[in-house]
Amino acid sequence: MNGHKGGGREAPKGRTLFESPGLSAASRILGTSPDAWARQWRRVIVVKVVGVLVGSALALLLVNDAGSRSLFVLLAAGVYLPVSLLLYALQRRNPAPPTAAWFGITLADIAIVSVAQTLFPRLGVAFIGLTAIVMVCAVLIGARWAMIMAGLSWAGLLAATLFGGPRQVSAYSAMVAGILLVGMAFLIGTLAEDERRAADRSRQLARAIASVGSSVELSDVLESLCGAARDVLDGRFAVVLMVEGDRLVFGPGSSQPNELRGTDDMLSRLLTDPASSEAPTVRALKGMQPAAVDDSEDDETMAPWRETARAMGFRSMIAVPIQRGDAGVGVLNVYLARPHRFTPEETEFLSALAEHAGIAIERARLYESERRATERLRELDRLKSEFVATVSHELRTPLTAIVGFALTLRDRWPEFPPELRREFLERLGDNARTLEHLITHLLDFGRLERGEFEIQLFDHDLSELIPRIVGNLVHELSEHQVVTDVEPDLRLRVDRYAFERILGNLLSNAAKFSPRGTTVEVTARRDGPQVAVSVRDHGPGIPRDAVTHIFDLFYRGSAATRGTGIGLAVVKDLVELHEGSVEVRNCGPGAEFTVRLAAGATRTEEEDAAGEGEARAMSARAESEEVTPAG
Repeated sequence: MNGHKGGGREAPKGRTLFESPGLSAASRILGTSPDAWARQWRRVIVVKVVGVLVGSALALLLVNDAGSRSLFVLLAAGVYLPVSLLLYALQRRNPAPPTAAWFGITLADIAIVSVAQTLFPRLGVAFIGLTAIVMVCAVLIGARWAMIMAGLSWAGLLAATLFGGPRQVSAYSAMVAGILLVGMAFLIGTLAEDERRAADRSRQLARAIASVGSSVELSDVLESLCGAARDVLDGRFAVVLMVEGDRLVFGPGSSQPNELRGTDDMLSRLLTDPASSEAPTVRALKGMQPAAVDDSEDDETMAPWRETARAMGFRSMIAVPIQRGDAGVGVLNVYLARPHRFTPEETEFLSALAEHAGIAIERARLYESERRATERLRELDRLKSEFVATVSHELRTPLTAIVGFALTLRDRWPEFPPELRREFLERLGDNARTLEHLITHLLDFGRLERGEFEIQLFDHDLSELIPRIVGNLVHELSEHQVVTDVEPDLRLRVDRYAFERILGNLLSNAAKFSPRGTTVEVTARRDGPQVAVSVRDHGPGIPRDAVTHIFDLFYRGSAATRGTGIGLAVVKDLVELHEGSVEVRNCGPGAEFTVRLAAGATRTEEEDAAGEGEARAMSARAESEEVTPAG
């Protein structure tokens, strides 16, 4: 297969005039090696020697004419047998017919039978001998060469009729016998060729099936399948084109000649270009049936690609769809340098190859999917291990501070002045709020992972809700100036608890990643049927390679970044639970997170009552979580 890449098929060196393309017919039908053919011809020589000896003995015993006896023995033992042995010695270099030596040997066989018929007309050896020669030729090398040998046998029979004794067969009988010989050569040779092709297809298909089962590498399998398709049809090259989205790409292992280099752009547009709808490849994929071109020079559908066919060096081709389920995953294309009418048997063979190509492609894609899933699981396992370590550290830090401040105040309360007591109490409260914030994150994360986070949608006035959420985060935002800009009469239809988690996490993230004293901006604007709520900081922004991963679970940018890596992942899950969207962009300086959720309706008196009910539901939920909804 590798020898065919980059330039089609290279003709074997040392081929003679009489050799068939590729493997010889006889070698392919019998599946024999040159050594095996050498053994076959040894047996033939033994048969020839025995036949000459037996024929000479019979001539000496049965023929009364001494001159005829002597001439036959001289020709058979003195001329024919030495010539056959000499030609056999020459043929040992290339024992598989047809070769020049084989042609000479067969011609000698015809000549000795014709001589025997001429000398001994009563024996009638011509019919039996010439028929045997033609049959052997038909079985070994097919109809074409067998018909040539039948013609030569016919000439030998006519010569015996014209130049032999008076008891020879009539000219009419010789003509009829010659026609029968040619017809027999054609019939048996054609049947033998069909059997040879069927056997060859079976072997090639068996090898291809074996390659599908023995290798997980798609390139190896497709290389074997393309090689089998090319060899059986004596094609110039074969390729597998795979469907990826709305484009075609060369499958790995396809034997592409140099003429196919640089055709990737054409392939990428083949399925979407209306002008290519009649291309055999497109017809095969759309109709899920093989599409063949017997001769590109005569086929009108090939008119747009006739010059391409000439440049690529093919006259006929066939495209066989590769199907898995109801979808076409690719197409097997085989190109021949000569005009050719594809038989049902050839199409069936290529369809079997295409079926196994589909199995290989599906298996390769499943294998790749499993590999990616395995890598993802390994990565998740690593991230979870880091997450456990990070959470342990994040929980331990405020807890240690709380315990330290509490013990210090207990033991030395009388010694501390009021200002120091107040400072210690404030620090104790800050660490308690940090601990509460971490626990809230973990609870939300666990409920989202289990699918137990239920939302209750109500309409809320953002001019009231956003300042309340900012006020609940006063300690976390104490080192930043928060500026809110909410469009008047703007209402949002959300679960209030979930929205507090969303906006609270975004504000905490902005405070964490921006320098002290910088401004954090919160804006809310109507955006069609939605409301866009944005939180912008004035920090360093987000690295370009981190933008696509910023909402991934456990992603923290770097090991030095504080936090658990679940805050923004919770934001994304909660927003998607509301059928909304969240995005991030760098503003220079800083980054801006924008959440888009459904806008609420204008507030009515009935909704005032609903709002009171929602407030009670919020209180009950907070008590069930054993934490306050404030972040």
